[in-house]
Amino acid sequence: MPAPFHSDSQMLRGVPPHVQVMACHRAAEAGGEGLYLDTWALLTRVEREEPELFARLFTTLRRVAFVFGDVFGPTVSLRGDSLVFTHGARPLPDDSIASRLRPHLESTLVMEVRAGAGDLVLIHNHRVLHGRRAFEDDGRAFTRLLVWRHQLWPAPSPWLERAAAEARALSERLREAPAAIRAGFGLADPTPPDAARRLGIVLELLRGVPAGMLSAREGVSEPELYGWRDAVLGGATENVVSPAASRPEAELADWRRRLGSPTASP
Repeated sequence: MPAPFHSDSQMLRGVPPHVQVMACHRAAEAGGEGLYLDTWALLTRVEREEPELFARLFTTLRRVAFVFGDVFGPTVSLRGDSLVFTHGARPLPDDSIASRLRPHLESTLVMEVRAGAGDLVLIHNHRVLHGRRAFEDDGRAFTRLLVWRHQLWPAPSPWLERAAAEARALSERLREAPAAIRAGFGLADPTPPDAARRLGIVLELLRGVPAGMLSAREGVSEPELYGWRDAVLGGATENVVSPAASRPEAELADWRRRLGSPTASP
């Protein structure tokens, strides 16, 4: 089936991937073309033609349903100090922002790419929405990579400043909320630099980078590296066993009601 325009919004420490990479192994015989839409061009147009809607894109809290879980917050928001446009392929029935955006999405210039075997398609995932035309050939095959960058993408200063101001205001409204609720709205407390560094090293170790190489590079003994790995996996196991503790749905629904955010289930 076709895939309507959407962002890839799986979060890592509150930030969606900066880059989406699609590596084509085999294209469909017909159909399956990738569709790409530049939200910066969309925002420029909306700001000119519907300034009230433009303002609401930064202020109105949405519940955006994805197959991996819901994302909460404004359409255009600051996440990890990066300007992010969030939109789902199949908006909830009570999502008024999605309804008002639809005609703009349908009339904005779309880039269509038919990738062939060996082609790579890379997009700025915080900026570009992507979709796909329908196809029937089940031999179509791609490998998708989601990439988080250490260095932020640049973005227009007026939009960044507006998103930052709204993030500060929302953070104040959620000042008394539990950490899990704040994280659900993209306002998780920043990870301490040393903890982020250690987690990055553990992720490298789990991806197969040799422990000896990491030990030499980081000046950390291999036993200590494996201790970090075990601590990360132990914490992950504990949270998998008791996932409700990480983001209680009843509390999230209560805070959504307080904030006037949509509450309908996907």
